[in-house]
Amino acid sequence: MKPEWLDQIYEDKDLEIRGQSCSSKIGKRIYLCPSRASAVTGTAVIADCLGPLTPEQFDELRPRHKVPGASPYEKTFAWVLRDVQRVPRVPIKRNESVIWQTGPGGA
Repeated sequence: MKPEWLDQIYEDKDLEIRGQSCSSKIGKRIYLCPSRASAVTGTAVIADCLGPLTPEQFDELRPRHKVPGASPYEKTFAWVLRDVQRVPRVPIKRNESVIWQTGPGGA
């Protein structure tokens, strides 16, 4: 994810806006990594997946996701993040996925 959004997640942003559901990941810990970086910098638990959101719901949730303007996605989902933790940088081998990445050192 873009570094500026990741920084906000480490501060107080608890919703990540995406164009696909994360319902199969609810309750699982994910690794957080800035776009184009080769190291994990944190973890979070996906507590819930909201959506697809209506434009009204997207606006109502803006204080939590902080995305200005309209949703950038045709179908919009809010990934509810809990237990966000910064971790010491852990090198990873990047794959082609923009959304999901295996854990540190993953194949």
